[in-house]
Amino acid sequence: MDFVFKDCSSNEIQSDNISVIKSCLTKKIKETDYTLVIIGKEANKRHKDSAKIGYKNWINFEIAKSKENNNKLVGVKIDKQYESPEELLYSNAKWAHSFTQDAIINALNEG
Repeated sequence: MDFVFKDCSSNEIQSDNISVIKSCLTKKIKETDYTLVIIGKEANKRHKDSAKIGYKNWINFEIAKSKENNNKLVGVKIDKQYESPEELLYSNAKWAHSFTQDAIINALNEG
């Protein structure tokens, strides 16, 4: 894709401690204006630590925190058959109807 974005995903969090992960993710989300949610096959699968996370999984946690931060949300499904994360539904998210640069840029511009 021919546009620049800052990946604020959690790859550099080297901890299994739920509180540490939540804190790091929340900090990253507060540094952003947009949240691009790439929806794969297991985007709404229940995480084994969902009770501690406070949401069904980390994706739903990140979407909820993004909403609290008033980030503009854009959802894009890798495959139309994949189930959307619960927190993304009824969130006023914009949708990229295909996983292409043009579709994503158009959705970001709608936000």
